[in-house]
Amino acid sequence: MRQNDPDTAKWIAQSFGESEIGEMQHGLSYGASELRDGENLSRQRKKVEILLPSQISSLNNLEGYIRLPGDVPVAHFKMQHIPIPTRAEAFEPRPMELESDRSEAEPRPNPSGKMDEISHENNEEAPTGAADEPVLFGNFDNG
Repeated sequence: MRQNDPDTAKWIAQSFGESEIGEMQHGLSYGASELRDGENLSRQRKKVEILLPSQISSLNNLEGYIRLPGDVPVAHFKMQHIPIPTRAEAFEPRPMELESDRSEAEPRPNPSGKMDEISHENNEEAPTGAADEPVLFGNFDNG
């Protein structure tokens, strides 16, 4: 995939490795007389990078190169964008309740950091938990 940072593109190009190639070079030389004319044919082996950093930084969106294990050459690929359906709306913050908007029936923190039980009007019995314990709100640490 494309990398616009030159150092990253260079690192990626180096990670694909090098390849050794053989090149034939042909040389001609002309002298003052026909006897000094010459032709030279030589073969040279040299290492070249498989990918250049410029090839990585000039890729289009959703294009890249892949190297697989084994004796498989590096391959260029293009992907197709598949849109993902929206499952939920974006985050919408709920309106915050101001301290002055709270009713007196809501629990208030006490200095110990635990929440008080909810007071009930008309002296009704407080709801109970599974073991007939009062239902508490707030910090449930056992410490």
